[in-house]
Amino acid sequence: MRTTIINNFMPSKYVSVNTRLLVASLLVSTLFATGSIASAPAYANNDSQNINLAPKATKATQRTEQENDRIQVTIQVPFIELHSGPSKGYPVEHVIEQGDQVEVILKRTSWYKVKTRSGLEGWFHEDALQSLAHQGETVAIAPKMYPFAERDSEFGIMYGDLEGANYLGVYADYAFSDVFSAELTFAKAFGQNSDSTLYTGMLLAHPFPNWYVVPYLGVGGGYIQIEPHSIIADAHDRQHTLMTSALGVKYPFTRNFIIRAEYNLSLALTDRDVNEEIETWKIGFSVYF
Repeated sequence: MRTTIINNFMPSKYVSVNTRLLVASLLVSTLFATGSIASAPAYANNDSQNINLAPKATKATQRTEQENDRIQVTIQVPFIELHSGPSKGYPVEHVIEQGDQVEVILKRTSWYKVKTRSGLEGWFHEDALQSLAHQGETVAIAPKMYPFAERDSEFGIMYGDLEGANYLGVYADYAFSDVFSAELTFAKAFGQNSDSTLYTGMLLAHPFPNWYVVPYLGVGGGYIQIEPHSIIADAHDRQHTLMTSALGVKYPFTRNFIIRAEYNLSLALTDRDVNEEIETWKIGFSVYF
């Protein structure tokens, strides 16, 4: 039997339905999009005549799987200076010339780390290619990559619907690895007849962190305090322990920024015979570092 401990909220029908439909639509559409692009590599191919991004054939017996996934890039601009680190403040250590072939190791913000055939490594900024294009060279740059899997921490804000009440929460997330992270959330839900305060902690799993749209699952627990607006004698605050689960998607749409949508189902452990369910639909954005 499904009941709700927050029936004092008196939901706003149109706001509640619209918010839930928005989150559900985003979840479904991004999951379909994820399925269609899941097989795409982190570095998209580019058929430009100036930078060849097609993977070079390798022998699996001589390279690791990670190395096989790297991209071979042919430089067809006069030259590019390689810095010792991903910033112009680092000194120039090497220069690669037109026709040289390098291996892209990783991309950090607007900087590419590459390795030459002779084993030299260095960083160049994508502006190095763009500036040469201004001098008459037609240069194509690989699509921007936003390495969500390399994040250490994430901070964001979420808005949505909690059983008809307006939900607003902030969260902080720490990544133990590219797959697993721990998240703490503080949230408020504002209803017509009562408000709620929620504190939750969750363990999140991102099974495909290198996809363009990253699905995730979460389990955890927390605490909810319901504060009725009424001043009648029996309208006292109620406090309950929560067991919670989550299903959602994250889309790193630009450098260090994420759009996120989530469905959350919680079970409130009450002192009555029946424990009660709480559904939350939310959408928001965050930054990661």
